[in-house]
Amino acid sequence: MDPRNANLDDLRLFCAVARERSFTRVSEELGIPLATVSRRVGNLERQLDAQLLRRSTRRVEPTDAGALLLEHAEVPLHGLAEALECLAEDSGMPRGRLRVTMPADLARYWLATPLARFASRHPDIRLELDLSSRVVSLVDEGFDLAIRAGRPEDGSLIVRRLAHMPTALFASPSYLAALPPIRHPRDLRSVNALVISGRSSDRVWKLTRGRETVNVTPHGNVEVNDMTALIGLAAAGAGIALLPEPKVGEQAAEGELKPVLQGWNGPDAPIYAVYASRRMPLRLRLFLEHLREWSTQGPPSADGSA
Repeated sequence: MDPRNANLDDLRLFCAVARERSFTRVSEELGIPLATVSRRVGNLERQLDAQLLRRSTRRVEPTDAGALLLEHAEVPLHGLAEALECLAEDSGMPRGRLRVTMPADLARYWLATPLARFASRHPDIRLELDLSSRVVSLVDEGFDLAIRAGRPEDGSLIVRRLAHMPTALFASPSYLAALPPIRHPRDLRSVNALVISGRSSDRVWKLTRGRETVNVTPHGNVEVNDMTALIGLAAAGAGIALLPEPKVGEQAAEGELKPVLQGWNGPDAPIYAVYASRRMPLRLRLFLEHLREWSTQGPPSADGSA
């Protein structure tokens, strides 16, 4: 096995196939014919004189040699690609693929306008959005950036605060009509609280009005891991929820949701940009600057406009 014979483009293809466990998915994602992907990975195996993948009609699995190569090659290849992209972009116009992951509700309620404006301003940048609340591995899964509500726990990542959204309590008019009047946070002890799984602000509702602060421990029988679902449950009359105000503007305007304890607010919900390296391509630097400039124009409205 002579590693000097390895072609870097073929090595990148092998890493993609080994990570995805599929020639077909790599072919579709990269827009390369399936036969070409298979041929180039086969070329790499012949160049290295080693079987890297076990192929069957149902699945593809790395061999021991393939797993070892993937472990040691993927991160350096990612770094090399970043460096080459930075050099290429800094010498010309920003272009290439920009992969961003974010929750769907953020894309819909908060970022629709700036995303559209960025795409219009930079037609040579291909913006690919993964709308998911799951925690991704930026490097392993090939993402340039994650946008998250709440600070990530991974200390190895670089975190930049973009903005914050005010929060308040909301419920449907029908649910509130069945309760005694709620005039103070202490009246919340008997309500059904709707919460987001693992959200720190839902462990204790910290409500403030001017200089007055009251902590309320929410109790209820519904817990979800998706903000859009939480808003829908509140609008359907399942209980009271602490919600970012920009995300419920539509439901509030249509009368589906009503503020509870007007004048009292929960803690602001921070929005963070998360990336893996300070050495970033021009397209990512421009995207971050675009979001920062937009977020300083003022609090976002329900339709995502500033």
